[in-house]
Amino acid sequence: MTSFFNLIFLGFFLMLVAASQLAAEPLSNEDSIYKTIRELRDIKGKKYTQQLSALVQQLDGESQQIAREALYDRMCRMKSQTLRNKIIANDDFEVRRAAIRAIENKNKTELISDLIELLTDPDPKTRILSSRALKSLTDHEIKTPIFADANKRSRVQSQWTQWWEENRDSLESAGKEGSNISTFDETQEISSQKITSRDEDIGPKNARAKSLSQRIGRMKINSGSGKKKNDYFVFCLAKMNPNQGVADIKFMVRQGQDELAEFLTSNVDDSVAQQKYTQWHIFERHQTKRAADDALERVRQTYDQYSRYRNRMRQMYNVRNTRRC
Repeated sequence: MTSFFNLIFLGFFLMLVAASQLAAEPLSNEDSIYKTIRELRDIKGKKYTQQLSALVQQLDGESQQIAREALYDRMCRMKSQTLRNKIIANDDFEVRRAAIRAIENKNKTELISDLIELLTDPDPKTRILSSRALKSLTDHEIKTPIFADANKRSRVQSQWTQWWEENRDSLESAGKEGSNISTFDETQEISSQKITSRDEDIGPKNARAKSLSQRIGRMKINSGSGKKKNDYFVFCLAKMNPNQGVADIKFMVRQGQDELAEFLTSNVDDSVAQQKYTQWHIFERHQTKRAADDALERVRQTYDQYSRYRNRMRQMYNVRNTRRC
């Protein structure tokens, strides 16, 4: 009898072990996918762009969207000529779509004529993204039905070409004027672009915070000698209600890269729980609180004084309007 019960217990134990292994397997696979996405997002090399695009097309659901955003983040690091090649001389529709979004986000007005060329692209999604990017970069709109025929698309393209020829000089002059604003320093903008909230939405919260802290740690220091983990960071936090299309933007200073990573990750997660949307952007890194406070005031004044900067913030957070609070 004892042997009989021992056999039953052994069988039950083996069933529990098997069940636990089965339950753990999807999580392991999911972690592996997230790790692959992160690696392909960050590593340099043309072939890795293609591998990430291929992965996007293999996945579905939430993991596909995360991989698609990682591809977009990868495009945001590329120079104008590289982006031009991605949208003109590339037949990978995932890469092209991500590149168009990057052109819009990075305010690449020098690629407007290339976006106009895409208005007759066979892919409807590419046409929609190109039209949206043109509107964002120029504050001008020529509406095109999503499924317009080839003749209608060609007419709209001609209208855009004519408009661009008439307005090109004024827009390029405005771009040069805006580039003189200290907040638009290209080196810092690139560093900041690598650590927007889109970059750290992959995997569990603790892992995301740790990964984000490491990326924040790679930011250059704007004042001081040598980077330290307890440096002060100047950043903004934008809280949005998707139905209103308005971002309430708050500029802040926080000390410590680990503390900042925890703070930003928690804010993003809280917004998801409340069915809202939070995004953020880090501008500068300083060794002393005084230097960081001075930089904070400078960023606030820049926002208040320059309409071009406010337009940039609207593009960054994809909203119709912004409010500083």
